This record gives sequence, C-alpha cells and structure tokens, in this order.
Amino acid sequence: MSAPTPNRAQQLAYRRARLRAQCAIQRRQLAEVGSRVEYELGGIDRAVNLVRGVTSKPVLISAGVALLTLIGPKRALRWVTQGAFWYSTGRRLAQVLGPMSTPAQVIDALRKAGQSLQSTDRGPQARVETDPR
Repeated sequence: MSAPTPNRAQQLAYRRARLRAQCAIQRRQLAEVGSRVEYELGGIDRAVNLVRGVTSKPVLISAGVALLTLIGPKRALRWVTQGAFWYSTGRRLAQVLGPMSTPAQVIDALRKAGQSLQSTDRGPQARVETDPR
C-alpha cells in the first residue's frame, strides 16, 4: 500500500472535523429533547405522587365522597372545569411574565400598573386626591 497523499489526508481531516461538528449539533438537539421529555414526565411523576398520597389516606377519600354527595356531581364537575381553566391561565400568565415567578412579585407588578393607569386616566382629578391639604 502506498502512503496517503497530502490531498487525501486533508480530505480525511475535513471529514473528521465535519463529523465532529455534526455530532456536537446532534448532542445539543438530543439534550433539548431530553429536557422536554424530562419536564413532561416530571409533571406525570408529581401527579402520580399526589394520587398515591391521597389514596393512602382513607379519611381524605371519605371526605371527598361526602363532599361530592353534598354538592352534587354536576356542580363538582363545573368547579373542577373552572379550576382547570384558571390553573392553565395562571401557568400561561406566569410563562409570559417570565422572571416575575413569585405570586408576590406578580401582584406588586399588577398593583403598580394599576396605580399608574389610575393616575394617568384621571388627569387633573388625581392631583386633587393626592393634595395633602
């Protein structure tokens, strides 16, 4: 066998660099997909742990059945549906607000926004209300 020519060595080096770059891209993509799957399965794990915790306490099950009997299945279903709606709305709002993740920060931001809107909407009346006389 003859020794590889410099041209062949350059081709192999180029191919190796290209394959390494491709591997790095695939690793990043796999890490992104893995983190999304981990997030989704984490929610399922929390739900399973919640169900296990509730089912291990017969008092809670009895109280739930009694409450369902008292309020009726239609009203309970309506409450659960509304609760799910408000929960999903709150989660979406938290995603939109981003770094303001604690409820206290969100409430403070909404209060400040409401105060600034009130002071700009009222015009001259706002000065009369805040006048210290």
